[in-house]
Amino acid sequence: MKNRFLAILLLVISSFTTKAQVTTAGDFNLIPGINYEIAGITVTGAGSLDPNVVIMLTNLRVGDNIQFPDPKLADAIRTLWRQQLFEDITFKVVNKVGKKVYLDIQLVALPKLSKYYMTGLKKAWKDDIREELDLRAGKVVNENLKVMSRNKIKKYFYEKGYLNAAVEVLEKVDTTYNNAVILGFKIDPGARVKIGDIVFTGNEAVSEKVLRKA
Repeated sequence: MKNRFLAILLLVISSFTTKAQVTTAGDFNLIPGINYEIAGITVTGAGSLDPNVVIMLTNLRVGDNIQFPDPKLADAIRTLWRQQLFEDITFKVVNKVGKKVYLDIQLVALPKLSKYYMTGLKKAWKDDIREELDLRAGKVVNENLKVMSRNKIKKYFYEKGYLNAAVEVLEKVDTTYNNAVILGFKIDPGARVKIGDIVFTGNEAVSEKVLRKA
């Protein structure tokens, strides 16, 4: 009996808690091992991105032959994931005429930053950290952005002697804009660590006085 691709073929290929999939929009009989010609490619949900750029990134072209499943589809999804711009990617076969298929790349874009705030700090620290973070409205908010921001804040305090600073990243939807979020940084610098004394051992060649001046 010929296998039919009526169910969702999940391609989990990202380290993020998101999904990618290849689906069919109707009762299309897609037979494994059979070459199908791509007769058309469309993009939905690209937001401010140029759909032609999205298609270019997939390395899929009208006239190409593909199968279901096909490594070329998996590679296309991996490439789109690497952009860190989307939280969901679906390749859908929206039509089939003979051995020609029409693909629609359906995207759910990651939200963009509208603004951010910090709590638990005095103003001077906030001003310094804002320069370090260099966050601007319109930046795509992905896991990398949140991790990098958190690490920059911890590094700032570490260099000031606050070795155990804690940073919690908060995120909430900004309903005043389309697909936008507000980031919050809840910061506890903790206690400053002071060096009371330094004890040198095994320093037979150099005096302790010289080492303390170094």
